[in-house]
Amino acid sequence: MGKLIGGSTRGGALLAAVAVLLMMGLTIVDVTGRFFFRSPIAGAVEVIETLMVAVVFLTMGYTQRQRAHVRVDFALQRLSLRQQQIALLLAEFFALATIAFLAWGSAQSGYQSWLIREFRFGGTPVPIWPAKLLIPLGLLLLCLQLANGIWHQSASLIGSLLGRRGRPIERPR
Repeated sequence: MGKLIGGSTRGGALLAAVAVLLMMGLTIVDVTGRFFFRSPIAGAVEVIETLMVAVVFLTMGYTQRQRAHVRVDFALQRLSLRQQQIALLLAEFFALATIAFLAWGSAQSGYQSWLIREFRFGGTPVPIWPAKLLIPLGLLLLCLQLANGIWHQSASLIGSLLGRRGRPIERPR
């Protein structure tokens, strides 16, 4: 199961990397057209905004897998190994509950946006619903990775309670 979740989070990160490349290419073409031909690409800013949503949300699961989210652990360092394990496990449970709640709400909003085919008003109408559907997808990837981390952290804690040498797992596999 961990390999499937890892592959999914890497897939999300890969899609986000492609979105970054598309954003760069579109920006270069738009600026070049504006500067040399006084003709920018219509809707370029709106498309870049949508791609930015992909970059932010599709990388969350991968970032969690790498344990690269910012965390303040000065208090955690003062705890014993078992207390650290319990604190990390509780933090991941709380994060999972919070992210799942956000994913559910954003999925409902994305679904409503898709039903009405919501567009952004402006010079060039650009659909909003794809970006609104990317948000719960990225949050789902984060939830899966948090659940995987909880599984591994629980196994480590149980192992330490049974007398095996437990340690906080820095990177669940």
